[in-house]
Amino acid sequence: MKLVSVIALGVIISVCYGELSGTDDDVVETPQQKSLEEFDQQLAQLEERHQQERRQLMKQVRDRQVQQAKNQQGPSQSVILKEFDQQLAQLEERHQQERQQLTQQIRDRQVQQAKDQQQEKVSKTVSDMEDLIRLQRQQLRQQRRQQ
Repeated sequence: MKLVSVIALGVIISVCYGELSGTDDDVVETPQQKSLEEFDQQLAQLEERHQQERRQLMKQVRDRQVQQAKNQQGPSQSVILKEFDQQLAQLEERHQQERQQLTQQIRDRQVQQAKDQQQEKVSKTVSDMEDLIRLQRQQLRQQRRQQ
């Protein structure tokens, strides 16, 4: 009985420390790896959209400059460039806020995943301990019957 209890306790300890968890980080992608890949993909998409918005803004400025040069009417080149600088600054500020929001969302998701994983480990440990207690009770009953 003591040998069985020691072995069962060893199994529980091993599971608690992840030695027998059944996953190999080199083979199975962890939620953190998935989150980082997803973050990289979302960030790349965000940066691509930001580049397109910058190009579009620059095109609008060039078009206004060309139109002003043709017509000699409307705002001067310096006014157009000043407006462009303001719009570009606003665009960059918005882009920075979007990056920060995305980063915060990923951090929040990673924290939640870590909490979920910890809860799973605790639940598994409790379940394993309950199984061990049941096993020990069965063994005690069998010993009492034999006596």
